[in-house]
Parts: sequence; C-alpha cells; structure tokens
Amino acid sequence: MNILVFSHVTAATLKENLGKAEYSYFFVLERYLPVLQRLGTVTVIADPETEVDRMYAASKARQEDCVFLCFSPPNKAPLGLACPTLCVFAWEFDTLPTEVWDGDLRQDWRTVLADHGRAITLSRHTQRVVREAMGPDFPVAAIPVPTFDRFARKPWKGRHPPKGTRTLNIRGTVVDSKDYEITPETFHCTAPLERFCSEGWNGARRELHFALGKEASGHLGGFYAPEPWGTWSRIAAPWVMLPFALEGIVRLSVCAGGYGYNAGRTIGLHIGDLTQPLTLGTDFAPVAFDFFLQGPSNLIRFSDLDTRSYPGAQDPRSMGLGLRWISVERLDPDHRALQFPSALKELELSGVVYTSVLNPADDRKNWTDMLKAFCEAFRDTPDATLVLKMTHHSSASFLSTLLLLLQQSGPTKCRIVAIHGYLEESEMQQFCDASSYYINASKGEGLCMPLMEFMSAGVPAVAPINTAMADYIRTDCAFVVESSLQPAIWPHDERALLRCCYYRINQESLKAALMESYRVVTRDGGRYTRMCGAARDAQARFSADAVVEAALGTFLAGAHCAGL
Repeated sequence: MNILVFSHVTAATLKENLGKAEYSYFFVLERYLPVLQRLGTVTVIADPETEVDRMYAASKARQEDCVFLCFSPPNKAPLGLACPTLCVFAWEFDTLPTEVWDGDLRQDWRTVLADHGRAITLSRHTQRVVREAMGPDFPVAAIPVPTFDRFARKPWKGRHPPKGTRTLNIRGTVVDSKDYEITPETFHCTAPLERFCSEGWNGARRELHFALGKEASGHLGGFYAPEPWGTWSRIAAPWVMLPFALEGIVRLSVCAGGYGYNAGRTIGLHIGDLTQPLTLGTDFAPVAFDFFLQGPSNLIRFSDLDTRSYPGAQDPRSMGLGLRWISVERLDPDHRALQFPSALKELELSGVVYTSVLNPADDRKNWTDMLKAFCEAFRDTPDATLVLKMTHHSSASFLSTLLLLLQQSGPTKCRIVAIHGYLEESEMQQFCDASSYYINASKGEGLCMPLMEFMSAGVPAVAPINTAMADYIRTDCAFVVESSLQPAIWPHDERALLRCCYYRINQESLKAALMESYRVVTRDGGRYTRMCGAARDAQARFSADAVVEAALGTFLAGAHCAGL
C-alpha cells in the first residue's frame, strides 16, 4: 500500500509555529511515521492539491492501493480529491462544528467528513462526537499516537520516588521563583544577568513595546497585565528586564506617563548603580536619558512611585506609571559587543517535582489555575516544585502573566519554575526521570502526548478523567481531579458563539489531589511505586507501537475502506 501523508507544519517551519493553531499535528505525524512505514510505502506530501492525485493515478496504473492521510482538523483538509482521503485529527469539545461561516463550506466539518467517507481520531471521545454528527455507521477509528515504546524504560525494574538533587541541562530561558524576592509590596529579581540574558546586542537601536501581545511585555516585573496600549505599574518599584546586556554610553528613551498622585511626580530611573530623574507627565511624550555604564546590566528599574489609589478614580488599582515603550541604543559604537549566548543552563531540582508541558497561549491548558492551586496547596512546603515547560515560539505568551501571578501569590515556600525552549527527546526523558508526577488541569484534551510520554516512563499523574484522558487515566495510576461541563466556543470560530462545552476544573479537588499525591510520594513509597507501574501499564495497553499498528492495519484494510 502507498500511504501519502501531510501536515501543514513541517520540520522546517516548526520553530516559528510552536504554539500556533494546529502546530501539534506535526508531532502526531512524526510519531505515526514509523508505524505507517511498517504498513506500506510512505511519502510525505508538500502540496496535496498538486501531488496527491498524481501519485494516486500512478499507483492505480501499477495496480497498487493508495491512501492519503491528512494530519489536520477537517476544516483545513482538501476536498474533492480522487485519491481516498481521510483526516487524522483530535478534538476535545462535545460537539463537532456543524455550521458554515465566512462562506467556507469546510467550517461545517460534516461536509469534509462526508467527502472523505472515513476518518481517524486520536481518542474515543472524538470518535463518539464524530458519530453523533455523522451517524453511528460512519467509519471512524480511534487510534492514539504511538508513544509507549519511545519513552518506556526497558527492561522495567520498577520506579521509586525520585530523591536527591537532579540536574537538568536546559537550552533557553528559565524563570525560577527562587530567584525573586517577593513580598506584598515588592518584587525583585536577584540574578537578572545570569538568568535572563539569552542574546547579544550590537548597540543598534532596539525598541521594546509593552502592549498586549507584544514580545517585550514578557520582560516586565511589578506591572499589571498588558493592555492594548501598554501597561500600568502595580508596585512602587517596577522594572524591565532585557534579554541582552547594556554597557558603555547608552541612550534610553522612555514613553511613559503618570496616573493619580504620580501625574507630574519625579521618580527614579535606574540602570545598574546609575540613576536619572524622570518626571511623569500625562501626555506620554518620550523622554531620552544617557547613561555611562561601566559594567553590564540588563535591568531597568523605576522607583519612588506612589501606589495609593486616587480618590474618586474609576479604576481603584495601585496604578502609578503607565509604560508604552522604551528604546535603547549605544552612543559609543566602538565599544565591544556584549555576548550572552544561548548556552546550556543547569537546572537543579530536588524534593517532590510536578511537571507539565503545555502551550501557554492555549486557554484550554488552564495553567494559571494550576499555578494558583499549587501555591495554595504548598504555600508552606519548601520541597514542592512545579515545573512548567512552555511550548510556544514567544515568551510573551506567558512571561508577564507568570510574573504577575508570582507577585499576586505573595511569599510562598514552594518553588515555581518555567522553562521556555525546545527540548529534544533525550532531554524530555531527563524530565521524566526527575519528575515525581505529571500534572494536568486542562479544560479538555485531544490527546495530551506529554502526559502519555511521562506515564510511559512510569510517572503517575494528577489529572482529570475527561475527553481524551478518559482513555488512559485511571485511579490506580493518577490522583483524579474532578471536573464538570461548562459552555465554550469552538476555538477557530471567530464569531465566538457558544456552541459546545468543555470542562471546568474543580479547584478544591485539584488542591486536594496535589496534597494527597505529596503525602503518598513522601510517606507511602509502596503505593507510589505501584502507581508508577500502573501508569506504565496503562500506556503499554493504549499506545504501544504494536497496538497502534494493529489498529491502523485493520482500519486501512477493512471493508469500509474498499477501493483503497
């Protein structure tokens, strides 16, 4: 059999597409390939509209079967091909899109599925939703991504609670709560150069804008969440941490204004040990300052803001400084360029480590509620650590929100670590070995490959049993988090109409599951070890190569695929 495969995201475009819509289909295709190659001759397609039917015609001439697997949601798949076609897709909502908008017939997924005549979903949840829309006899198989064989330790000798210090090598940015001094009134990073510098600077003018969605909004500390125009300070001494270091004669331009008691107020503007006075007007007129920095610094600080609420103000927040943008440029071009290359960083973990790998820009991942529940459960527990591996091309997708949440949580003894950078499969294995649990607080999952990977390595879970997770999460391998249905929108529907449901996580249940999981790993090692084995066994039955290969072979060769 000739098997043609396609994904909109390729290896060449993966980095720039991380976190964008449908980026994970690249990983689904990548994982499927070895199994498909045992079932037939696989060809990766670059352009379905021009390549598929040509290859299909050539296969027919040789009297060979041929099928096209499009790894994408149905609304992104081609229609009307002569070659037998089917989508391989995930879906975490309780209804399929069944309406047309913007004149695009493919938005009604029934149109595409009827044209293809068959489909493969990654979970039984999606399979059930497809049959509810297409009828009980529609040929749709639920076949997960083959995962177990890539992450399972063989031979299996059992797994015990990880102990001691575990050192990981990380490429990218690491945000660690233990590098911050946090009180209700202050928020200060103790190691900005060591932690945050990830690129060099040649002295050319750089503008950093702090409006909602801008990359630089992730460099702020002590500010409220960004707004479409910029952002307001939250504390008396907020700051901007640059991803590159300044040195020599540097011109800093600031577009800022004052609010309430701070309108017309003169505050301090600091780089390194140098200070300039900045008077805050209300017209947000840019002001330039020159600094002669004799040593490297990447921290721009403001001080002496008045955080009192202004009497009669419509907005009672402690707003003082409104910041739209800053720019930096070096005035001594002969000064040496400072280089802080993106090298491996050592991350030391100890105690009980909870890990989650997620796209922070995807609201369904619900990582902010996860972080809040973790801080609430372990406020007085110094050996509890939450590691968030952020899968997105831009740190702006999470950094400002993370820093705001750390400040709002106030002083806590538990540790929060966020990692922004791509991990190779061997590095993900290291994370599995270092982790005590994998935590998921999602509102719904189409599959959740990272959770499957960690379970394959014998890491138990803290997770709900809903959507795709219902295929493999059980009480013997996970601490179950309660959830309930709530109205939602189809994520690609720009009309934002309530047409489906996903799941609301019960925060008290999540907190209780965290506390009980901590008790088990620290006081009941026997139960923890049994849970590790159960997690591994669940994935062996669900996602082993042999299991997936058998399901794919049966479906592709079945009578409902006659003519392939």
